[in-house]
Amino acid sequence: MYKPARDEYVLLALGKLRRAYYQSFVSFCDKTSLTQTELRILLFLYNNPAQNRAADIAEAKWISKSNVSTAVNTMVNNGLLLRNPDPESRRTIRLSITDEGLVLAREAAEHQRAFFCRILHDVDMSAIEGILCKIAANIDSAGFDKKS
Repeated sequence: MYKPARDEYVLLALGKLRRAYYQSFVSFCDKTSLTQTELRILLFLYNNPAQNRAADIAEAKWISKSNVSTAVNTMVNNGLLLRNPDPESRRTIRLSITDEGLVLAREAAEHQRAFFCRILHDVDMSAIEGILCKIAANIDSAGFDKKS
């Protein structure tokens, strides 16, 4: 049986978690006609309402600006999102979730919560959070998370 090196194992385990997470949403996306990108945007706006510009989404979720734009257009046309001008900067557009979108966002957030409860039910979350915060800080200090 293949046994990866410890360094590689971290990447493989995180990749497996990510695949399982997205696979868990396949039937939700089929039922709601959302693409995975639209789902990611909807959940991001629901979980991070203050980060409501397309640029915020693109940066945080590592989705290209053109893909964010395409998905947002579709979601606006489908009545899930609204574009709101920023009163302090007329060039800035803020996104908000409509009442119809909020119904889907709440359902998706519950699905997200249930997924992590199922996968992480026997894991010490405070230890995981500490490790992830340390990894994120190390990435930031090493300069790997900067756009080139």
